Amino acid sequence: MIALRAWSAIALVACSRPVEAPQSVAMNAPGPVRSARAAAPAVSRPANPTPPASSAAEVAPASPAQTENLFEALRSARQWTGVAIGLIPYPRTFVSYPRWSDDVPVSVEELSFEIVTDWRRSTPVTSAAPYPNEGWNTWNPKLDPRKHFVAVQSVVTTPEGTLWVLDTGNPKFLGVLPGAPKLVAIDLSTDAVRAVIPFDARIASGASYLNDVRFDLPRNTAYITDSGKGGLVVLDLTTKKSRRVLDDSPSTHSEDTVLAIEGRPWRRLDGSNPRVHADGIALSPDREWLYYQALTGRTLYRVSTAALRDPKISRDELAGAVQVVGTPGPADGLEATEAGILHTSLETNAIDLVRPDGTTKTLVQDPRLAWPDSLAFGQGGDLWVTTSLIHRGRTPRERYGLWVVPGWVLREAH
Repeated sequence: MIALRAWSAIALVACSRPVEAPQSVAMNAPGPVRSARAAAPAVSRPANPTPPASSAAEVAPASPAQTENLFEALRSARQWTGVAIGLIPYPRTFVSYPRWSDDVPVSVEELSFEIVTDWRRSTPVTSAAPYPNEGWNTWNPKLDPRKHFVAVQSVVTTPEGTLWVLDTGNPKFLGVLPGAPKLVAIDLSTDAVRAVIPFDARIASGASYLNDVRFDLPRNTAYITDSGKGGLVVLDLTTKKSRRVLDDSPSTHSEDTVLAIEGRPWRRLDGSNPRVHADGIALSPDREWLYYQALTGRTLYRVSTAALRDPKISRDELAGAVQVVGTPGPADGLEATEAGILHTSLETNAIDLVRPDGTTKTLVQDPRLAWPDSLAFGQGGDLWVTTSLIHRGRTPRERYGLWVVPGWVLREAH
């Protein structure tokens, strides 16, 4: 039943015809990074991180023209956020659906596509099924939250063949349920759950919302953002012990700013400004720097991973290690490349590249990138991105999208 309901939510569509090509990408030499202590923005610490629903009257048409460098893979009637591409033992595509309403029959789903040789052609889905099985995707308050997905926010794959599922344990933003926050590791070779790493109340409780995660497998470490309370979590994958860090740092908290998305201020129905803390996260290719920023913030930060891994470092020393990279504007998802940080620009319907010197170059801009949410690399360096349409309210007229940016667009940025 769950599989059938999930399948009915998906609309199969053909790729759109290209209209206009973007400008070519050029790179500048890297420059210095500023200290976050000297340039920290004002901080607001609200208790409720719930993404607000905007009224339909606030929706305005986006201005950029469609580009030939963005191809539609799939549409869904249900809101998704996360996307992950597994390449071992063979290419696979996964998406996640946050439990922001009662209409979430599946939390993690695998999509099976026909072999893709050219994204300019129609690419039908051949199947869509709960992953790793229906049991994990079945949840109600009477079930053991340790053995079921409760409120999944993101999915991430690692090169050795693992799908990691980050469960906030905070359904509908009503508060973290005891035993529900966890990180689940699924072996892509066997489709079996290999490990469940729980987070106790010291790490995630109340308004906490564990949002996104990145992995440094050679050092057996994972880094997680908390967009509900603000802060980072450092997880030792060997001992399964976690530490919260930078809870009091302005870098992990919302700035005093109003987001303007598709020409309209993004506000709650009561007129208040949303406050969403540390959200997007990226690990540099050499694993020496962790990049992150608040969703309702304009500043991109980084901090040395050596400092994060040091359990003896003082709070002040760690705060002093945080650096300002630049002010590229509000973003949801981040990814790291050799050329810089890929940045989902919420205000410009774009995916930008933030260079090491803090300057920004737009790689793809398109009105169809309405709230570009999560990013994932696929075969040939193709970049997959979900659109979650958060700013358009709970019942947007459009369906939620899954899009592909061809790898050559990113390679031109190197």
